Amino acid sequence: MKWLKKYGWLLLIIAIGVLLWTQTDIGTQIQNYLNPDNLKAQIEAFGIFGPLVFMVIYFVVVMAFVSSTVFTILGGLLFGKLWGSIYVIFAATVAAQVAFIVGRKLSGDRIETLKNKKGIGKLIKTIEEKSDKNGVLSIIVLRALFLPYIALSYAAGTIPTLRGRDFFLGTLLTNIVFVPAFVYLGESLLQGPKALIIPAIMIGLVLCVPRIVKHFQSSKLAN
Repeated sequence: MKWLKKYGWLLLIIAIGVLLWTQTDIGTQIQNYLNPDNLKAQIEAFGIFGPLVFMVIYFVVVMAFVSSTVFTILGGLLFGKLWGSIYVIFAATVAAQVAFIVGRKLSGDRIETLKNKKGIGKLIKTIEEKSDKNGVLSIIVLRALFLPYIALSYAAGTIPTLRGRDFFLGTLLTNIVFVPAFVYLGESLLQGPKALIIPAIMIGLVLCVPRIVKHFQSSKLAN
């Protein structure tokens, strides 16, 4: 009964969603709306402002703590691997920097309150420990661990010893390294199964990075 009270609302929403999807044409409408050709046409309808509209949407999604992976892949599908990567890297980096600035503007009392919270409090303490010597390298390492992207950005802003320039460079460099693999996947979706092999390998390598970083950190501690 406790479990039902806690998650009953979620089950109800899922049930309603399934009912609407199967018993109405909403499912078909959503699928048509998310069709790559339709999305591309909608973006292209904005003309030269299409990329700007995409970057604004991407910025809002990231700032709202929504996973941006789907939109990163969509960037490749809409604009190709080169320009898709550029647009995504720009939007993601700007979002991270805005979150960093917001974190920097918080009062001391507010920061102390955040430090006592489980999720972001742990992030703040981790950044404090790692950013004493080399701010850029610490951000690169933390980004390479795939910690929550925007939460890490807010948390980083609360660290007075971490310079904004170091945070910006660390974030930009990791975005340049990691984003293209997912954008490339988006471009390859329209080219058939064989075209997915290379981006799939690239994403596999990217997803191995956290394990490699943790291994080197463990080895360093052992020594």
